[in-house]
This record gives sequence, C-alpha cells and structure tokens, in this order.
Amino acid sequence: MYTGNVPMEVKKGDVYVSFPFDIHRVESDADNPLSYDFITFSVNSFKFAEELNKVWSKNISPYSRVIHSEKAIDIIDCILEEFDSQSQNTKPFSNELLSALCNQIVVYILRTMKSEEIAGSPINQSSSELCHKMMSYIDTHLYSLTSLNEMASDLGYNYSYLSALFKKTTTVSLSYYYRVKRLETARILIAEKKMTMSRIAEVMNYSSIYAFSKSFREHYGISPRQYLQQFQKAGNKK
Repeated sequence: MYTGNVPMEVKKGDVYVSFPFDIHRVESDADNPLSYDFITFSVNSFKFAEELNKVWSKNISPYSRVIHSEKAIDIIDCILEEFDSQSQNTKPFSNELLSALCNQIVVYILRTMKSEEIAGSPINQSSSELCHKMMSYIDTHLYSLTSLNEMASDLGYNYSYLSALFKKTTTVSLSYYYRVKRLETARILIAEKKMTMSRIAEVMNYSSIYAFSKSFREHYGISPRQYLQQFQKAGNKK
C-alpha cells in the first residue's frame, strides 16, 4: 500500500489510519489479492476533533499509522455489521451505537499516534536509517527537487521533524547537506564544460545565476567563473 509515494506493508488484521487529502494506491499479489473494508466518518466531539487535527498537522508517517489491536478490529467488525443491518432494516438506536463505536475507534487512533509521538521515531526506523533515507532522496532528486518540503512530503513526514532529527543525528543541518550537494554537483558540471553558467544555475534549481554565484562563492571562496578558469589552467599545466 502506498500513501503518496511512501510504501507501507499491510497484513491481514491491520487497521490503517487515513487522514483527509491522503492519496492511496493498493498493490497486492495476483495469486493472493488483498481484500479490505474502508470506513470513513466525521468527528463531532470538539475534544476529539482538536486532538485529531494536532495529529494530522504533524503529517504522521505511514509507518506509524497501523493499529495492532484485536479490540479495534472487533469494534470495526461491529460497525460493519451494524451498517449491513441498517441497509436491511433500521434497528432502534442504530445511529447512537455507530456513534459510540466510532468514538472508540478514535480513541485507539489517538492512543497509537500519541505513543509514536512519545517514542520519538517511526516504527521500525532508527534515526540513522531515516537520515540515510533523506540523504539518498536528496542525492537522487537533485535535478528535480526545488524544496526540502517536497522531500518531507514524499517520505511522509513533517519537515520540521525531519530537520530536527537530521541535525541531532548528523550534527549538520538538513539544508546544509542539500546546499553542499547542489554545489558539488554544480562544480562537476562546470568542470565538464558542457553547459553555460546560466544553464547550470537553471538545472540546479537556483532562482537566478546571481543566487547561484553567491552561494558558490560563499562555499568555495571563488565565483563559478573563477573556478572554471582555475580548472582550465590546471588542465593546461598537465
């Protein structure tokens, strides 16, 4: 199962929490196709709505959205059974029962998300593994990445969380790693002499050649053109 572009394995008995505006894609083995039920509901309780909005705003990782609880599964089975009976014949207090059951599911969702928040990292992913995933993403998307928020969204995390985790784990900021990788790639492109400076600034997603030159000078101490001249002189001496 994919939430956005982030894959997450789900198995029989798993309860996966989806939030508003999530886009999902489900893939399963052709010989063993996955069947699932989908329940959606709105929350009227102000307290529950407020807590769920807090969780949603933190862009909880897909890795932290699976509820492993037999009780939660039993409640969902009761909800589905009540819906089926409603379609056949309305029972007394059916809406009230459904409301109570949905409230119980909300409690299990909040308990799961809160426990992940306390743990401080997604299920089955250490800080170093997640940092490696961030670096790998940046390395392979240098020509298309225009904002680190894009990376955070594709990985299924809140950017502030990733930035703080990266800094704590590697001692350098995530933005610094991204900036250095762009400049290192730009330096290689300059040495290849296949593109103009303007074109290099464009493909590396700088807002202008001035912004590119300024960033290059701040990091290397010389301008891109001065670097090209030095590189050419070094090559001529050989």
